[in-house]
Amino acid sequence: MTLSLYLGRGSVGRGRTTISPSLNMVVSALLWGDTNDLATTAIAIDNMIKALKPVPGLTWLLPANNTSGKDYLASLPLTLANVGARRSNYWLGTCKMGTDNGLTGGTSVIDTNTKIWIIFS
Repeated sequence: MTLSLYLGRGSVGRGRTTISPSLNMVVSALLWGDTNDLATTAIAIDNMIKALKPVPGLTWLLPANNTSGKDYLASLPLTLANVGARRSNYWLGTCKMGTDNGLTGGTSVIDTNTKIWIIFS
């Protein structure tokens, strides 16, 4: 079993990827550029480790034993060429595209320009 800790986007940092017509993904901006977002992620890693340490027989692969979240993140180079070293993956799904806004009785979730129908309150 693999347990992953995800940060889909930071409070400040934003990543950018593009999927080309040939279905190749190109990362053009890294998510992990803000020091506060990195610090928050490091704390989340530390909290996950603390919560799981009491589990008997647990084999911990990453981060290495007695490595803090901060040190673990610092050990992974933050470059466009090394995006995969951050061990991230993305789950994909589908949603209905159309001009019939689901918020007003229609059934689509995104419009024909791939913009999400959203309510601002």
